[in-house]
Amino acid sequence: MQGTYYPDLVRAFYFNYKFRDGVGFTKVKDVDIILDDDIWENIAQFPIHDGTSPILTAGIEGFNRIFAYRSFMRRPDQEIGRQLLAGPLKVDERLLHYLIVWILCPRGTNYAQCSEADLMIIYAMLNHIPIHWPSIILDTMLKSKRLPQYPLPYSLHISRICQYKGVNVFDEQSHKTTEANKIVENSLKQMKFIPFGNTYIHKDDMPSSDNEEEENPPTAPIPPVDTHIGSSSGVGGSSSSLEDNILNLNQRLEEFFLLSTHRHEEVTGLIRELDSRISNLEHKFDKYDEGDDMSQDF
Repeated sequence: MQGTYYPDLVRAFYFNYKFRDGVGFTKVKDVDIILDDDIWENIAQFPIHDGTSPILTAGIEGFNRIFAYRSFMRRPDQEIGRQLLAGPLKVDERLLHYLIVWILCPRGTNYAQCSEADLMIIYAMLNHIPIHWPSIILDTMLKSKRLPQYPLPYSLHISRICQYKGVNVFDEQSHKTTEANKIVENSLKQMKFIPFGNTYIHKDDMPSSDNEEEENPPTAPIPPVDTHIGSSSGVGGSSSSLEDNILNLNQRLEEFFLLSTHRHEEVTGLIRELDSRISNLEHKFDKYDEGDDMSQDF
């Protein structure tokens, strides 16, 4: 995931992108590009063999999204709501979901929600089920073209495809990838995972240390060395408590954003359906004005 990408070529790629009969194709600078096995094997370096499965269309035998979600939870007996959120997931499953929604299959909204597709991909990864990644990438590309809230993903990959197919990149505006979005300890902290021995665990699963604190009460709160907020504030408590409150607030805001986005999508869908019905009625009345028999339409 390091190299140079060309934003204008990526936009042209998506502008002309089409999908038909399971194959994606486009045109960039008068160069026809077909996303075939040659692209997936030589550019993306995906091994193409008969054992892989297009899980988003074919599904996984015996897969149940609720059962799968519960098996991924830190506390499987915990009550779950209508929205399957990523917050209750275990460390590995939470990181896999993070990679799916931001990198592998990036989306424009609902980053905190576990869709059925997300759960199937995580299930396949954890159970060593070969995944046909080209079908997932093609599906994500199609959504990115159709849905305005989606980003244009795979910029580096698409730029390499253009170069491989002989697209002239001379004088093209270019950018280099950086490590700004690299997953580091701060990302884990935002997910409420903290170091514990040689691994990370959720802060709510930390063993209780009340007895130790009673035997050796601290004379004053000692702020952690590696803090970003409130390390010298001295306002009503330690910086770790302040950081916990901020993380809790971020989680609530994320859930509120998810709920509001879901409501917005529902309302938008109803408006579009109503608009379509009105348009059909207008078309039928236009036919009636022209002398057609409306009894055939109703």
